[in-house]
Amino acid sequence: MISFKSNPKNSKRIDSEESLLGVPLQDDDDLLVNTTYNQILNLTYTQLATFEYVFIDECHAMTSDLSFRSETIANLIFHLIEFVVQCPDAKTSVIFMSGTPNVETLVIPKIMEEYGIGDLFQQIVVTKEYIESPSINLVHLDTKDNSKRYNVVMNQIKQYLNQGRKSLCIFNYKEKMDVLHRDIQTKLGKEIKVGLFYSGSTGACTDNILSSKFGDYDVVLTTNYFINGININKDELTEEDIKAGKTSTQKYGVVIDLGNKYSHISAIDTIQATNRFRNRLCETTVFFPKIFKPDEERPDRKFHYGHTSKTLLGINRYNFHLLSQNENTTANQFSDEEVAAKKIHGLEEFRKNPLSISLNDLKEKSIKEENKVKVENMINTETRIYEDWFYSLDGYHYLAKDTGFNTIIKHTELGEALKEMTEDQVELENKIIKTLVDDEKNIYGLFSKLDKEYRINIQASTKVIDPTSIEVGNFSIAGIQNNIYKIEGDFHSSHERAINKLFRCYFKLKYYHDHDKALEIIKNLTHSEIDFTPTKEKSYLKNIASYVRACNTIGKGKLLKALKYIITLDYLAEKNLGVFKLEKTTWTSYTIANPKIVTTVKNMWAKQQFELIEYKLNASVQKNDWTADFKSPMNNVNVKKTYFNKLYGNPKKTYIHEAEKGSYQKYFSSKEQIKSDDLEDLENQLKQISKYTPLSYTNDGKLKSLESIIVPKIIESSKLLLPLVIDENEYSEPEKKTVMDIDSELDNLISIISSKLDHYAPLIIRRSNPYLDLTYGYVMNRLKNKDVFGLIEYVNNLINDPKSKS
Repeated sequence: MISFKSNPKNSKRIDSEESLLGVPLQDDDDLLVNTTYNQILNLTYTQLATFEYVFIDECHAMTSDLSFRSETIANLIFHLIEFVVQCPDAKTSVIFMSGTPNVETLVIPKIMEEYGIGDLFQQIVVTKEYIESPSINLVHLDTKDNSKRYNVVMNQIKQYLNQGRKSLCIFNYKEKMDVLHRDIQTKLGKEIKVGLFYSGSTGACTDNILSSKFGDYDVVLTTNYFINGININKDELTEEDIKAGKTSTQKYGVVIDLGNKYSHISAIDTIQATNRFRNRLCETTVFFPKIFKPDEERPDRKFHYGHTSKTLLGINRYNFHLLSQNENTTANQFSDEEVAAKKIHGLEEFRKNPLSISLNDLKEKSIKEENKVKVENMINTETRIYEDWFYSLDGYHYLAKDTGFNTIIKHTELGEALKEMTEDQVELENKIIKTLVDDEKNIYGLFSKLDKEYRINIQASTKVIDPTSIEVGNFSIAGIQNNIYKIEGDFHSSHERAINKLFRCYFKLKYYHDHDKALEIIKNLTHSEIDFTPTKEKSYLKNIASYVRACNTIGKGKLLKALKYIITLDYLAEKNLGVFKLEKTTWTSYTIANPKIVTTVKNMWAKQQFELIEYKLNASVQKNDWTADFKSPMNNVNVKKTYFNKLYGNPKKTYIHEAEKGSYQKYFSSKEQIKSDDLEDLENQLKQISKYTPLSYTNDGKLKSLESIIVPKIIESSKLLLPLVIDENEYSEPEKKTVMDIDSELDNLISIISSKLDHYAPLIIRRSNPYLDLTYGYVMNRLKNKDVFGLIEYVNNLINDPKSKS
């Protein structure tokens, strides 16, 4: 989050992004503005100069969120630095704040040095004294057995609950939270109230946490979403207590298992999570992976330090803190150490409509790409020094000490065995989903009565407390809050996330079709004997979500590169040109038989895409003075034009002047780079739109798998672009074509071609025509070697050679 202060006294507050964009910022405004990384980019340097302070809170997120927000983070850093450069007389102070700074503290001053303002950077370490200090237990758990580790985690949660602490468990996989929810109530007690908090979550637990309390929840299962911007400080306090400035006395416990792949949480994130409890009455327990590995080849061997040192001991080789960096330390080296900013921007916009993107737009996009890659490279280089340290025993220890925690390093025993849950968790969820779909427990009738403009949130009542129960029903409207219907039903609370996801999918399908067809599709997706999707999962919910994703990606026609490429494969398959097509009711597969064809087809496609740029440019060029002919979208409102603009963007001008043509040609001159970018985008789109298996080889160069694409089909809808009417009598599971299958079909094809050659060019004719006999011999030799690709090239050359037409 970013905050601005223009005058700390008598300031008015603006929190929403919409309000920020609509506020005319004047020199005499007294404002306190809270906004996001994206929205600050909409403020001009003049507007930024009206503020006394710009605070970038939780700035460690610039490093931790780099993998999915790199463009925004880079734009923010350069926007603020360039503001300081362009407005040297401004009195604005830009302050990056974090309780757990990461390597962004090393990168930002280096970029400022390049701009010549390095002397303006200051690093301020604030030391605060607290009455209470959180504790963190760094525990070595000497087992790799997941079930045993799971048992210890449960025992730790039980211990915290017995101490009167409310517990928090952090994961990086939402579906595992449902499983843990049921396990907690099975192993520790049905009376324990468990809640979930994650990005997109709704319900009472989410409402509580956003209101700064756990409320009546004993255990909260969360993701990294909890780590930034949450304050827990109101448990057990009344409104009068809060107004009187009293501090909550509720104690908390945080549990993390680094030996579980679903809960790999860094030291920085763990400290941030612990600090969310503002009364500092929090104890955190972190279970580390098994440190010493047994010598499985020689179990009778005595202790040998040389052997144990090969294992991950959790001790970083640099062993110093981030803020006291040793100048001689260098990052670990990798072959792909840095990525160059080579991407050509604006390709798709220009191909769709060259008039919608100007030379200035292209220049701006290129600069932003260079900045993004630069920030990525700088942060990744610095991170490589510390990334193992952030998950190591000493990293946890030193970072926790620096933030004022009491650290305790210890070993623990496996503890008592707890009650096991005998029911298969996926089957349990499937039964709930199946009941809702098949029995239609009046919930669909309830939905029909609701205002379509409102969203819904389905919550569990307190009636069902058995985590193994498959009871579900008795839904009713419990209230309306913030344009959201609260619908309550009788089912176990661990199924809330799954049930809400099911009905989000239902409403999406209902939008595309109607209630009856939507329900019919879902019933087919939950039918044990129907393979309605190319990749059938054990989980009904995953199958439903997979189909809805197919509607969103294929049906809306967003991934046009992949769709056009598949159309090309379809044409080659129809002409028997090395592509084998297998079509079923709900999916179509394409397998390319010859590796040479894969390369040739993709290169031909990429070449076509490149040539389209020159074609569109030539078609848009005129010799007239384009400055006299700007278009105003407001003066050209009609149905056809509105639809065109919606698809292709509003034109900025009616044509490109001939004097600009050279500049466009120069920008798009990197043919190989553009082809490379297009092919990379193509493969990414194929992965989204289909089950894509690229051509691959073994380490010794032998063919491992042929390139294949399995494309799901979707049912016809006026709101989807790729119609298909389903014949419900035909369903089958897609099969990949193996090399053996291809060889068999290839032999059959060669046999057919050979028979036709012998029919159209019999021996008696070939004897009197040496040229035909030579051609026949060449063709048969190619067929004998199964070189269909070489044969196609030979025939095409014959057709294109005027000397050989006779």
